[in-house]
Amino acid sequence: MIPKGSSGDYDYTTAEGKVIKVRKQNSPAVTGVSGYNTTGATLDDSKVLIPGTNYSLSNSSRAEQANDRTNNGNAIIGGKVTEAGIYTVSVYAKDYDKLSKRTTWNQSGQEAHASITVVVKPKVEVQNVETYSTTVPVKISRGATSAKVTMPDGTVTNLKVVDGKWRVDSGSTNRAVTENQELGSVDSDTIFNIPVTSEATAKVGVDNITVEASSENVKGTFLREQVELTGTDNKKHTAKLNSATGHWELPADYAEVKTPNGDGTTTWIKRQVYTEAQQDGAMKFYIYEYTRKLDINGKVISVTTPERPLTEYASKNTSQAGDGMSVTITYDKHSNTWTSSDGTEVTATKLGDDSWEVHTKSGFGGIIRGTIATSSDVATVVNTKPTASSQNYTSTKGTAVDLRNEAKAAVRISDTEDTKYSKQLTLLVLQ
Repeated sequence: MIPKGSSGDYDYTTAEGKVIKVRKQNSPAVTGVSGYNTTGATLDDSKVLIPGTNYSLSNSSRAEQANDRTNNGNAIIGGKVTEAGIYTVSVYAKDYDKLSKRTTWNQSGQEAHASITVVVKPKVEVQNVETYSTTVPVKISRGATSAKVTMPDGTVTNLKVVDGKWRVDSGSTNRAVTENQELGSVDSDTIFNIPVTSEATAKVGVDNITVEASSENVKGTFLREQVELTGTDNKKHTAKLNSATGHWELPADYAEVKTPNGDGTTTWIKRQVYTEAQQDGAMKFYIYEYTRKLDINGKVISVTTPERPLTEYASKNTSQAGDGMSVTITYDKHSNTWTSSDGTEVTATKLGDDSWEVHTKSGFGGIIRGTIATSSDVATVVNTKPTASSQNYTSTKGTAVDLRNEAKAAVRISDTEDTKYSKQLTLLVLQ
């Protein structure tokens, strides 16, 4: 172990007693999200996957670097989310790989694959209405897939998003709308009106209109964890990422082969996988192969020049056979369909109420930890205070006014909402 806080060169003594000079140097690691890589440049939302966000790195503090942490060790997904949904973002990290154009051979570093799920709730706003109103103004942010409006009389309007439009969904009990009726466009800044009956808003009350909006739009990126590499024999050999060691590993019976020779010597072939990450998420894989010859005592007497056959994988996968390092999987709520960016079939299994397990026929997959994002708002049915007036009865001294037998009491009562919506005002006279 190199002592914490040390810098420069450090002498490391192996188990055999050999002293090796190790240079301790903090240099940028390669990190990435959603199949795109960086060593410092900010990635915008077209690469991060979550609309309105970005992925950036910041320099570690001097204290963090002294504690064996790399430069640019703090990664942040920031910005302002502009669309509701459930987003599973793949995360990639690899040490000792500078993404440079230099052809110098670098020792392959360790790498790690992980994912994070971000659940973004839709924003919903419903405005107060006056009694007997026949519309309810609502604003729901982008990314929502459905909504439910409940009125004071218990009637319900179910809404769904179809091709960028809000439409009435099945199960609605609101008599003022019909199923599949278009009500407005899906836009975070636009108010659309939901028709209702005047009976639905006849009852005055605080917070007695409820609108609940949900998003079940699911999108996730997944990284490849198994590849087919061409060896020196021009045949394909499978390599898998070992999450424990951080290395791509070949089958044991191919990674190391010892063959006894007739003269007592042994031919010892060793193979291991080296990688070079690319800026756009592509990857270069090398099977690093060399041959040692051992004498009868097991001592190395010769070593061949290493061979490094190359296999390249593009950034985005486009076929079932597999030619890329990542795919994006998307779920559409109302068509109830899963699709993959590479066009292959997707199998999805719901795990309880809070996650999906998804796999493509091209070999990608994992867990999406989230199935629905919901938020709500309430509004009030209001009524303007009625006004009343009456005639001022006056008399001279010694005379009386008989109100009981007067033909007209000349009392006037008005209500703004009743007049606006042509409602009859009932006056109760107590005698």
